[in-house]
Amino acid sequence: MARVRAPTIHLVRHGESTWHLQGRVQGQYAGPGEPVLTTKGEEQARAVGTFLAESGVEPTDVFCGSLVRQRESARLAAEAAGAEEEERRRAQQEKFEKLTPAEQARRKDLAKRRAQRKAQMTQAKRS
Repeated sequence: MARVRAPTIHLVRHGESTWHLQGRVQGQYAGPGEPVLTTKGEEQARAVGTFLAESGVEPTDVFCGSLVRQRESARLAAEAAGAEEEERRRAQQEKFEKLTPAEQARRKDLAKRRAQRKAQMTQAKRS
């Protein structure tokens, strides 16, 4: 019987927001004046993505909440981690939905391309 490898999940909190600086409780507030990322929060999100990439983590899916600070943190981190455009678009998803056969095939193709790219990078380092 073939072994199935369990997926690895990395949980990341959003970066610093404007309300953090004011000492305000944010909760799930979404509306006029909704807190957004500060410059430091944007840097934190990019730093997480860079850390993941340097650690050898290659995102296959990025999911986040619907709040602006969550979506922006996910987008910046995914971009810094080298996630392809399709994955960055997934960072905007608010719900986790079951994959169709076409989506499964696309994910397998993406994983295959990623493995090829990783092998090329490894080979280039050896050269």
